[in-house]
Amino acid sequence: MRATMIRKTAVVQALREAFPTQLGAMYTAEERGIRDATYEDVTQRLEREKATEANRTRSASITYHPPPAQLRRRPQPPGISDNETNDTLRAAWNETCLRAGLPSISRDTSARIMAVLHVESGCTTAVTHSLKLRADLEYIQKRFGFEGGATPDAAFVQTFRRYVREIEAHQKLNRGNTSLSKEEQAWPAWARRLYRDSYNVNLTAVFV
Repeated sequence: MRATMIRKTAVVQALREAFPTQLGAMYTAEERGIRDATYEDVTQRLEREKATEANRTRSASITYHPPPAQLRRRPQPPGISDNETNDTLRAAWNETCLRAGLPSISRDTSARIMAVLHVESGCTTAVTHSLKLRADLEYIQKRFGFEGGATPDAAFVQTFRRYVREIEAHQKLNRGNTSLSKEEQAWPAWARRLYRDSYNVNLTAVFV
């Protein structure tokens, strides 16, 4: 290989000297220290750019269409309303709180609920038509010791008696006041609001 290169160089040099006008200024790239030019194949790059632009255009043209109502909301079984489902969940939630030792209903709210029932002598209509109220009553009885011969919670009993006296005092003060409705004469605003907002029950006028 070395001899071949020496011969090649000698022949080229001899030709240059023999024909200086024609070959004197001609040199190979290696002799001039110039490397072969490299060329980039841009075909794949152009294809990638086209694909990216096509995806961008397609994404911009996509319009979101929300699913039909029947797919957004799971239908209830026949004969079961949303309120009944929520009431069933309420009972399960109360039971979970009892087992975990967490308050599902505060002592104060529980005392208010029971005070209204006491003055109303059972509030049978509300209890019959509100599964949620029945679930909460069961929770109150279990939590504050009103079943199974347990000793009732002393703090609860004290709060309960205070609200009973408040209802009785309200009725004594407002009974016969024609500027108020019968229901407003019978029940403080907190009692009417509690049963209406929590149980969808409008308390009827019952006087002690």
